[in-house]
Amino acid sequence: MEETFSWLRGTVGAPYEALQERLTHLRSTCQQHVHAAAKTSVEGICKKMNLLAKQYAQNVRESHLKLLADPQSVKKDLEFPSVS
Repeated sequence: MEETFSWLRGTVGAPYEALQERLTHLRSTCQQHVHAAAKTSVEGICKKMNLLAKQYAQNVRESHLKLLADPQSVKKDLEFPSVS
């Protein structure tokens, strides 16, 4: 980490405190813009995950109800074809 700060001081010519002040300034200035820019993407990802989870849960529920309605289908699925 010290190597990075040494490189920055040598390249930029600013002390560590000045770099920290600049970073603090950028955070306070840009944070709301970054948040606004990312909000739509994050909401879209969350909605997609929610939709996929609901679909998966519905598929599991339908399979479960089908097995409850016809328990013999489980035995049929487990039977192996006879070799002649």
